[in-house]
Amino acid sequence: MLERAATVAMALLIRRYSALAPIPPKLVGYRRGTFRVSTPAFQTRMLSLALRSSIDDRNAVVEETVVPTVDPSQTKKISKTQLKEDLKKYRLEQSTPLNKPPYTVFNNAAMEGIYKSLPTTKEELLEVKGIGPKKLEMFGDDILSIVSKYATGSLEEGSFGKKDSIKIQRPSIIDPEMLTAEQRYAADLALNLDRCSNVFITGAAGTGKSHVLKYIIQELQKRRSNFGVCAPTGVAAINVGGSTLHSYFGIGLGTGSLSSLIKKVTKNNEAMKRIDGTDFLCIDECSMLSSFLLEQLDALLREVRHDGHFRDEPFGGITIIAIGDFFQLPPVYNGGDMDRDWRPFCFESPVWSDLGLSENTVILENVQRQGSNKKFIQFLNMVRVGNIEERILRDFNAKCLISAAHPLPTDGIVPSRLYVLNKDVDSENESRLAALKAKEVICKASNEWKEQMPTGTLVSVKKKMKESIEKEVPEEIRLKLGAQVMLTRNKDLDRNLVNGSRGIVEGFVQDADGDVIPVVRFDCGVTDKLSKVETMRYNPDGEMGCLVRKQIPLKLAWALTIHKSQGSTLTRALLNLESTFEYGQMYVALSRVRSMDGLWLEQPASIRNIMVSPQVLDYYNKILE
Repeated sequence: MLERAATVAMALLIRRYSALAPIPPKLVGYRRGTFRVSTPAFQTRMLSLALRSSIDDRNAVVEETVVPTVDPSQTKKISKTQLKEDLKKYRLEQSTPLNKPPYTVFNNAAMEGIYKSLPTTKEELLEVKGIGPKKLEMFGDDILSIVSKYATGSLEEGSFGKKDSIKIQRPSIIDPEMLTAEQRYAADLALNLDRCSNVFITGAAGTGKSHVLKYIIQELQKRRSNFGVCAPTGVAAINVGGSTLHSYFGIGLGTGSLSSLIKKVTKNNEAMKRIDGTDFLCIDECSMLSSFLLEQLDALLREVRHDGHFRDEPFGGITIIAIGDFFQLPPVYNGGDMDRDWRPFCFESPVWSDLGLSENTVILENVQRQGSNKKFIQFLNMVRVGNIEERILRDFNAKCLISAAHPLPTDGIVPSRLYVLNKDVDSENESRLAALKAKEVICKASNEWKEQMPTGTLVSVKKKMKESIEKEVPEEIRLKLGAQVMLTRNKDLDRNLVNGSRGIVEGFVQDADGDVIPVVRFDCGVTDKLSKVETMRYNPDGEMGCLVRKQIPLKLAWALTIHKSQGSTLTRALLNLESTFEYGQMYVALSRVRSMDGLWLEQPASIRNIMVSPQVLDYYNKILE
């Protein structure tokens, strides 16, 4: 293990000093002579030197941004009449081939709602009365494209009535200057791939992989490219504003034979539209993508994309932009492949090789999340590759253990405690809530079946949909004054109210529907009320049927699991690492925070808590040769 870690580190060192000029990192696509380091002392020295050399003080901390849905160069002042005519023309174009009246696309009331709100995201469009999940799926992208022309400037009086004053809040735009040199290189490479070329962008936690992905998405939108954004898990998909791979390709739970999946997907018109219309696919957190799922999707897309026209091309000819770090958490084994040899990492699959992702790899080396905190970055890199001295670990424990020198915060917002197991998280949150003396307020979700389920649909299918949505959005959220909470959706980027923001409940008010909703003070200094938002679950069999749940985007946050924290940045974290059992768990937990000042340990971290996959070490060693 030590030799593998030092070999990876030495390769990084060679890369660093092989070119003294400050140029972007080269694409890993060539092979160098393999070397093997000898003694443990030499291995440790090479690792330490490599880690010290990887710090670049010239790079500033990258702030979180969001993918824009509007190209500012395309916006202009326009009359309400023109907007109405464009929408009418569009719905006529859509309804005519179906031999249906135009109002079946969206009615006049929905048209007026679109005008009044000028939605720029699918979430905002869903709030328009008359636009449900099915219409959103079928027409949402087109409607947003039409509206994007009117997203800035004033709207003149027209046939909708008197003149309105509408304030539009647009997402931030990522300027190329906001990227570091290596981030810009990675993004430019991804945006200029030849057909059937693919790229894997990797790097340690906090190197800005998500930031690069958001920039890539932004530029693909500007080019009007046909692309999809996916992740293996729901939490990871939410973080990048995308879909799960299962949902995007309409494979439901992904179980069953390939022939059954093909049958399911080909009967799903919307899934087939996405498959045939997708030229680029961005896959975030690919470390959580299993070999089995990668192979299932590859076989499926070869058969069904454009009626098998691209059968000889990996992923049916879709260009893949994969982002992730295999030193972080691996896929969770779901027990669905009992008769198969479980190969957790997707780089172990022949499909990964067919896509050329090992050869076309860009490694981001400069950590942004922890800024110029050199000691913390060095420590995290040692934990990442599983090679750390006892002396360094003792120093870390002395700094981060709860003590008089490092007390917990006293401003009322306690650090989120990260646990290994869900049961520990639930127990912690429930006991801490029960300890508050204030009256309990129950925020109940509303559920609605937006589409009629096909006749003969098994009761178990509805049950699975309910169970699936319950994992992300609970039926009931129990709160009290003083409850520690975390946002589960981006709410207001300009005010730093983003997914993962921590806060404390300071009151309750009634919304326009008479529902009681909480008022939360966040650690960024903003106090705001939290209204309900919609979450959808479609029929896993690919048939008609959609469950929509409206609930406040909050969760109790005295405690979280390490798995659910991957991909996010926490302002404060309290760690209990006693029961770590998975590769990368300790590394993911520690790397969520920006500095050791925002990190507290309940027990000392030990060498046994640090687990690194030998397969991952070998893989990175090979791509760095």
